[in-house]
This record gives sequence, C-alpha cells and structure tokens, in this order.
Amino acid sequence: MAVDLEKVVGVYLKDMKNQAVVAVLRQGVFSMGRAIDNDLAISDPTVSSYHAKIYTYLTASYIEDLDSTNGTFIDGKRIKKHVLKPGAVIKLGGYQLQLEERRAEEAIS
Repeated sequence: MAVDLEKVVGVYLKDMKNQAVVAVLRQGVFSMGRAIDNDLAISDPTVSSYHAKIYTYLTASYIEDLDSTNGTFIDGKRIKKHVLKPGAVIKLGGYQLQLEERRAEEAIS
C-alpha cells in the first residue's frame, strides 16, 4: 500500500499532558471547545463550549479566540487572534496543546 506523503506532512496539534497527536491541521477551519460538535471536543469545565478556531490556508495557520470565558493563550500571552508557528503552546482553559510540524519520514514512523 503506497503512502501519500503530501497528506502525511503537516502541522500537528499535540496534547501536552499525554504527548499524543490529537489532530492534523488541514486547509480550512478547525474548531475547539467543550461542545461535542467541535473538531476537537475538550472535556474540561474551564474550556468554553466554542472556545477557539484555527484557520489554515496554504502554509499559514492562525488561531482566533471566540470570546471564551477563560481566554486563549499562546506561549503564556492572552490573544484574540494570533499567527501560529511550530512549537507554539496553546492554552485553552486548563488544556494545553503544542503546534508541531513534522516531515514525512517522522510522521510515518
């Protein structure tokens, strides 16, 4: 079975607690929050139902806080909108994620 490397290379969201990849960011919008209809549903009472969205176009991604109660933080700073770079730590309420870029050979193994 052949692997489509173009689909494997990308930007990953990694849960900081258990180090597991929770999502691969593709073109378009990725929603996060406590409600189950989000792309990433986070079971944490400090996370708003519709907390934040990540928009990805071409090779760029940015995050937008959706007027959440406890805010969205990037590397410890509260943001409303922010361009994301690999290595950034995203905090939504008590939940933390890290943005990670992987090459094809790393993503396959």
